[in-house]
Amino acid sequence: MSIQTTINPKTGRNIRIGGISFCQLIYEGYDFINGSLVRRETAPPLEPRIFVHNVATDRSILVGGRQYNSYIRNGWRLDEDESLLYPPDIDRPRPVPRNNPTTYEEIMAIHRERLTNLNITLCRECLCAIKIEEGEYCEEHKY
Repeated sequence: MSIQTTINPKTGRNIRIGGISFCQLIYEGYDFINGSLVRRETAPPLEPRIFVHNVATDRSILVGGRQYNSYIRNGWRLDEDESLLYPPDIDRPRPVPRNNPTTYEEIMAIHRERLTNLNITLCRECLCAIKIEEGEYCEEHKY
């Protein structure tokens, strides 16, 4: 007899049908229909998942997850606004380099070719997508 499993909708991992995680999900508001767990319409809304940024690996970690709890047990700390997780041997968090474009020119330098292929561009004022024929500004910002 083989162990039957299904996918946990919260984590995407396989769980055993009838196991602890499976029963917890049923209790929290899921139904087991046609071999998969489906959220009940009458169930309360899901709590948002909160992530912190690990400065050592430059990745996000789920607060309360297995990896997060392991880091906290090993002395890792959160910064003042609780958004960065850093090792105990670092006195203060290092700034995390971001490669996010912030101006119209930077965005267009990166995405101009793809936008042109889609026959759209971005409004210089609000950065909303507009047709190339409309010019550089959307209807709202033309005048």
